[in-house]
Amino acid sequence: MATSHPRVKDPAAYREAAKVGLRPLLPLVGKIPLQKLRRRDIEAARDKLSQKYKPNTVRACLRPLGSALSWAISQELIAQSPMTKIPLPRRQYSTDRLSTEEAKRLLEVAKQRAQTKRPTKLHYSLFIGVSLAIRLGLRRGEVFGLRWQDVDLLNHRLTVARSYEGLPKNGKPRTLPIPLPLAQELTEWKALCAPSLLVCPLGKMGMIAFQKLLSAAECPYFARPWHALRHTFASLLVEQGGNILALKELLGHSSLDMTLIYSHLAPGALAGEVGKIKL
Repeated sequence: MATSHPRVKDPAAYREAAKVGLRPLLPLVGKIPLQKLRRRDIEAARDKLSQKYKPNTVRACLRPLGSALSWAISQELIAQSPMTKIPLPRRQYSTDRLSTEEAKRLLEVAKQRAQTKRPTKLHYSLFIGVSLAIRLGLRRGEVFGLRWQDVDLLNHRLTVARSYEGLPKNGKPRTLPIPLPLAQELTEWKALCAPSLLVCPLGKMGMIAFQKLLSAAECPYFARPWHALRHTFASLLVEQGGNILALKELLGHSSLDMTLIYSHLAPGALAGEVGKIKL
């Protein structure tokens, strides 16, 4: 825990996530001496966790153990990891999203709350955050880490350079075009929120306000509501003829595999491609 990988963006957050992941696992294998830990012990722990937790949670529990065993090899404490090639539960991808009508309604209600005679920083920040997520697919951390210095309103583009205080998820900044409606919203908001460093300074009340906004717009509340907005962006883009490769760059995915979960939403586009074959 004290020697996280040098590529880790935020060592403190990494250690905290590792602690959370290991907590359900340690009662099952924590008392076994390192040199006596065997593959069957880890497989038994995996199976027991699978009876109680969802596949992604089981993977999150086993991930820090795998990292710890790899570190033990580098320190010459063991010759081989007993976790090598152990099958993990199949990863489950969330498909929660808003419909087109729900997304429109959410933006409309958020805008109405923001653009009152006495707009509050909370409601306007929330409106801009929702717009960034739905119109550009930004992650929650990217929304709340976005600074005005990363927004070029003159040329209609912004750079996703941070997630909260750290780097974006894959460690690489990306530059995105700002659609016209969002550019207009950002221009109006910048004049009101100056001299704030952050574009969306929501604070601790942001999540409560977001729940109330979803309720007011008659939208479903998902387990990961901000991520559902990102899925909404991706789904709408593909459904309306967007390119999967372009979507990969817009979302900042490190591999195409993650983006391909949206490919089933574009049967019309696929039919158009197949129709290009002339025999």
